Amino acid sequence: MTIPSDLLNVIDQRVLAFTQQPFAMGTIDTRDSSGSGALVVFDGDNTAIPVKVLANVHVFPPDRALLVRVIGSGLRQPDLDDTRKPSPGEWAVIGGFSAHDFRVSTRGILAGGGITNAGASFTNVDGVAQLAITKRYDATDLQVGFGLDVLINTAGARCEYGAQIAGTDYSLGLIHATAASHQGRMGVRDIPSLPAGDYTVQARFRQDAAGAIGGNSADAYSFWVEEVVG
Repeated sequence: MTIPSDLLNVIDQRVLAFTQQPFAMGTIDTRDSSGSGALVVFDGDNTAIPVKVLANVHVFPPDRALLVRVIGSGLRQPDLDDTRKPSPGEWAVIGGFSAHDFRVSTRGILAGGGITNAGASFTNVDGVAQLAITKRYDATDLQVGFGLDVLINTAGARCEYGAQIAGTDYSLGLIHATAASHQGRMGVRDIPSLPAGDYTVQARFRQDAAGAIGGNSADAYSFWVEEVVG
């Protein structure tokens, strides 16, 4: 059976209309801290255009991004006589070209003569530097972990690990000594309800019951903070 050329042309036009997936490159101008919204300046243009960002793609200004136009089944397809017209629909960011670190950490050995804490209030752990992190999203948590070898000088004393963020102390866990001892433990906690922004996190500890706690100059510590989905 011979198919007329004009019918073949119509078929070709329809196949092209439904299979074309226009891609584009651009630069992230702004990224919403909640939801999937962003603004992108497409290559060759100067105006930032609203787009959507896939949930597993983490792009932020001024990252380069790859986009695809997503066509909805109920939307108009390109005119049959001009398949060069862009397809209707939404632009979506499907990839970026910059790697982002959502975790910062430090670890080491306490220097000098060690540390002591004779009070019931949280205090900084000398020798453990603050960690700085940029929280990218409103809806995520900051997960903080802090571990330290401590010397508990009195039976029944407790050492409580903590972290201070934006002026607030958060408890990370306790060591309860039934006898004078030298112990190590890690405390971990998810801290919700912090908006996107820049934060510093300070390692803290305190004496939670009668007795004395401290650390020797050879004791080890580990301290980290990570942005996680709660």
